[in-house]
Amino acid sequence: MSGPQRRLSAILILAVAFWIAEALPLAVTSLLAIGLAATLGIADSPDGGNGSDLVFSSFSSSVLFLLIGGFLFAKAVNVHGLDTRFALRVLTLPGVAKSSYRVIVAFGLIGLVISAFVSNSATATMLLPIGLGLIRTLNPIMAPGDSDSSEPRQTRFATALMLMIAYASAVGGLLTPIGSPANLVGIGYIEKLTGSSIGFLQWTAATAPIVAIMFVILCVVIISMNRPECRALPDLDYMRRERAQLGRLSTGSAARCSPSAWCVRGG
Repeated sequence: MSGPQRRLSAILILAVAFWIAEALPLAVTSLLAIGLAATLGIADSPDGGNGSDLVFSSFSSSVLFLLIGGFLFAKAVNVHGLDTRFALRVLTLPGVAKSSYRVIVAFGLIGLVISAFVSNSATATMLLPIGLGLIRTLNPIMAPGDSDSSEPRQTRFATALMLMIAYASAVGGLLTPIGSPANLVGIGYIEKLTGSSIGFLQWTAATAPIVAIMFVILCVVIISMNRPECRALPDLDYMRRERAQLGRLSTGSAARCSPSAWCVRGG
């Protein structure tokens, strides 16, 4: 490798090491890598041109502004509880809560749809307490010999549900450009190398068949490897109670925010 390539590799290794070890805050490490790339002449041209402008101009890309917009949208959805409302609405559809298989698949569909617009980790974090509450409610059915039903137990149903939440959230991140930062990075490289732009709907139309096939395979593998102890479920009121506690859908209120604190969930 040439000198600039070796220096760039060293910066990459340093950034990854700092991110893993958390020697510095994540944002500080990111800014440090950018500064090092500019000061060490990574992008300098052979004729003596300064490459700092090239390094910093990359951050004015429209792809990054699209990513920022996706983060703002995801934060608004999470702050006002729309994600939880959507999840509980799907889980209380007629017939879904009658079968453990359908519950697992429904959780996967919810994670897939939400993660198409919200970050994968945030989607999994949102679905986790709902899943744990359902597992706790089904303890007497899935683990009848366990006298303590106050805590979630490691049953096959619980394993399948937790794996479905994690993997479906990752699969759904491929569906839209804002579903995962890696999608936007790939779009940026494609536009730079080919000179052709990829629209939001064009990306979604191309990835939808792939996501559908991946989700079907995911459901088959997870359920076949972690077949629930009981397939038919009684009429459970847990999810309906959780949905009722959310109240009626209303508009968000700016009065719920203060200059010194984040907005609280509600409205």
